[in-house]
This record gives sequence, structure tokens and C-alpha cells, in this order.
Amino acid sequence: LLIGFLLGTDYVVSKALLSEFTPGAFRGRVMSTLSVAWAGGYTCAYFVGYALSGSGDEAWRLMLACGAIPCLLIVPLRLTLPESPLWLAAHGRHEQALRIVRRYVGRNVAAPLAALTPPPNAGRWAQLLSPRWRRRTLVACAFFTFQVIPYFAVGTFVTQVLDALNVGNSFVGGLAYNLSLLSGAVLGLLIVDRMPRRTFLVGSFGITGAAMLWLVIATNPTPTTIVVLFVIFAGVLSAASNLVYVYLPELFPTSLRASGIGLAIAASRVGSAISTFLLPVVVGRYGVHVALGACVAVLAFGGLVCHLWAPETRHCRLDTVG
Repeated sequence: LLIGFLLGTDYVVSKALLSEFTPGAFRGRVMSTLSVAWAGGYTCAYFVGYALSGSGDEAWRLMLACGAIPCLLIVPLRLTLPESPLWLAAHGRHEQALRIVRRYVGRNVAAPLAALTPPPNAGRWAQLLSPRWRRRTLVACAFFTFQVIPYFAVGTFVTQVLDALNVGNSFVGGLAYNLSLLSGAVLGLLIVDRMPRRTFLVGSFGITGAAMLWLVIATNPTPTTIVVLFVIFAGVLSAASNLVYVYLPELFPTSLRASGIGLAIAASRVGSAISTFLLPVVVGRYGVHVALGACVAVLAFGGLVCHLWAPETRHCRLDTVG
């Protein structure tokens, strides 16, 4: 529980801090590297978990110990992180923001404009639900939640799902699935700044939903067809996960960014927890096609919400959002 609490806190703060520290000209590419790193860690966890699963009753201790290694390696960098220049400027601390920008970004890079008055500390949640921001709050929560539900539900139990679909070697299928997550994240890095954010967002829901729908309605598909569809699903979904690091921070102004990202992440964690719990239950009671059909419905609904209300943020400045 403590590990989960701390990871959840970090998940919110890291996105807001790093997005506010990155110049807009290459913010998409820089933030997308986080998605590549995340997919790399997720893929490594698959191999590590598989390798340690036969270690007996103490396997869980070894898995937690392996997870501690990168945490300890990153401690020196975490202890020396500077404050967000945008946050400092928004709170009237322009000179400090200017020093940080010149030291860490470049002497010729302009610092954020100083705020005339510090933003209020109260009423953040009310502001997120106000008429001005509630549509963006809805899009943030819906986009992230409806993306991670199939991501974690299928990804966590990919070998069991492939077994239920009668794929001969579920480990090889799972390997292909996880490698496609990593390659998809790299693909997202390459294209995130080459197309509108909104097109990327809505299109990813459409492609992943279509791949999963084909898998649901196909009559006696071959194991190769099943694995290919899973690879397409995983690759495109992972590519679109770059938008979690790029698009979410662009939806909110500096005074609301951490709160907005936090609410979206909280909604997504609820969705991922429920889906990860329910998927094996649904597969056991109603069959794998019903479970995958539910994932199709989630993706279709997420795509519809984003099609109706998602704004374009590709060329926005984080200090002038909205």
C-alpha cells in the first residue's frame, strides 16, 4: 500500500514538473521519452517476473528487490531536481525562475513571465469542475481511464488471454505483445510532434478498437492472426500512451496542472484496478470473447468522448493554456 501511494504521488508530480521544465519547441519529443522508458520498464518486468516466477515461495521478495534497484539508482538525481520555473513565475518568484532556466535550459532561453499576483491556493477542485475547465477535466479523465482499462487488463493477463484463444505458445505471444508495447512507444515518440494531438488521440482509439473488434468477431482465427492483432493493438495503444505525458499537461494552466493531472490519474487508477480484477473473472465465467468485447466498448466510448470534446493543444504555451 505504501509503495502504491508513493508511486501514485510521483506519477502526478513528475508529469507536471517535467512538462513545465521543457521548452515548447520540443516538449512533445522530450515528454514522449518518458513513455518509451515506461514501456521499457514494463517489458523488462515481464521478463523478470517470468524468470523469477519459478523461485518458490520467496519469488515475491526477489521481485520487490529487483524493483528497488532502479529506485536507489535514481535517488541522487531526485535530490538535485530544481523547482519548476513556470510554478515559480506563477507565484511571483521570477528571479529564481530566471536563474534556473539559465542554468539548466540555456542562457539564451527566455524565462516565464512573472505573474502579477500569485494564484489562489484554495478552490482548485472547484475550478476544475467550473464551466471554463470542466470539459478539459472530463477529456483528461476519460482519455486516460479508457486507455488504461484495456492496456492493463489485457497486458497483465496476456498469456492467460492467449491460452483462452488457443494460441499454442502463449509465452511467445506474450513476448511479441510486450515487445510491441516497447516499439509502439518508440513509434509514438517519432510521430507525436508530426501530427495534431487530437488526431493522434482519436485515431488511436479507433485503430485499437478495430483490431480488438476483429479479434472478437473473427471465426476460428489462426494463432498467427491472433498474435498479429494483439501486436497491432499493443503497439498503437502504447504509441498513444505518449499523449499521457504530452497531452495531459497541455490541457491545464500552471495553477491547475498538477491538480488536473492528479484527478485524471486517480480516475485511471480506479479504472485499471477494476479492469485488472474483473478480466480474469469475466473470462472464467463468460469466455474470453465477452471480456475482449467489453474492451472494445471501452475503447469506442473513449474515442467518442475525445472526438466530441478533446481540444487541439499541439502549439499551445503552457503558461497561456486556455
